[in-house]
Formats: sequence, structure tokens, C-alpha cells
Amino acid sequence: MTKFKAQKRLDYAVIKQAIRDCSSKNELLVSDSLEWFNSDEFKIICERNNILPDKVIGSVREMLEYPIITRKKFAIEIAKLLNDSIT
Repeated sequence: MTKFKAQKRLDYAVIKQAIRDCSSKNELLVSDSLEWFNSDEFKIICERNNILPDKVIGSVREMLEYPIITRKKFAIEIAKLLNDSIT
């Protein structure tokens, strides 16, 4: 595995975990992950991987409008999409 591919997998893992954290019952975890989505670190990861941060943030905000069980399903689907996009 190349260094670039390893970095990309790590970056995607961080994004997926933050998305899963947004589907948590723990409000502090949700709050912390939302704060991270608005951080420079998140923007750097998106830039490095050609991800549109506004699209991710918009999807997460939309996900938060649903009940927790539905959020968890969305988080799983988003994780699958991210997995599929790693080439």
C-alpha cells in the first residue's frame, strides 16, 4: 500500500467515525463531532482527498433531522459510500 493510499484510508476512517458519532445518543459526542466538522482539520482532510466539505456537512445536518435509529442507518450507508470511493 502506498503512503498516499494509507493516508486516504486513515482520513476516510476519521470522517466515517465523526459521522457515526453524529448518530450517537450521547449529545456531547454529537456536539463534539459537529464542532470537528466545522474545524480547519476537517477542511484540510477534505481538500487533501478532493471531498467537498459543504456536501458532507449538509448531509450530516440533514441526517440529524431524523430519529436516532434512522441516523444510525444513514451513517452506515454513508460509510459504505466512502468505502466504495476509496480507490
